[in-house]
Amino acid sequence: FDGLRVQPSLPSHLTDVTVTRTCRGAEYRITITNTGGGEPRVSVDGQPIDESIVPYAPAGSTVTVQVAT
Repeated sequence: FDGLRVQPSLPSHLTDVTVTRTCRGAEYRITITNTGGGEPRVSVDGQPIDESIVPYAPAGSTVTVQVAT
């Protein structure tokens, strides 16, 4: 992979979840919104991306990831 794969599968009773993950020295703050299914829509620092792979950020960075499923 060229990044951090984001493919959440939340139970229907959870609507919003926020997790923090450290990967390769960067901190990823990931907010997942459960909209009822379908392909995940992912944005990184406010910019939509086409896939569910978040590019690796330099060590020491903080990255905001939003996922709607």
